[in-house]
Amino acid sequence: MAELKAADKLDKGRPRKRVSGQPVSPTLAEQGIDKNLADAARKMAAMPEDKFEAEIEKAKKMAAANSTSPTAA
Repeated sequence: MAELKAADKLDKGRPRKRVSGQPVSPTLAEQGIDKNLADAARKMAAMPEDKFEAEIEKAKKMAAANSTSPTAA
């Protein structure tokens, strides 16, 4: 998204008209992407790689711990 913004190719969010026959980019909502999910994705993309990898490992450990714990019936 940062690359698209730098190239001025992001949808501005206002009038969605076709300009000289070019297709209009679909909005996040039209693609079924929640604004909170998009925000989280932008934050993860901006995160330094080492911190991102640490977050992935943390999530893996949490998932493993939850899969081995007994569930209530």
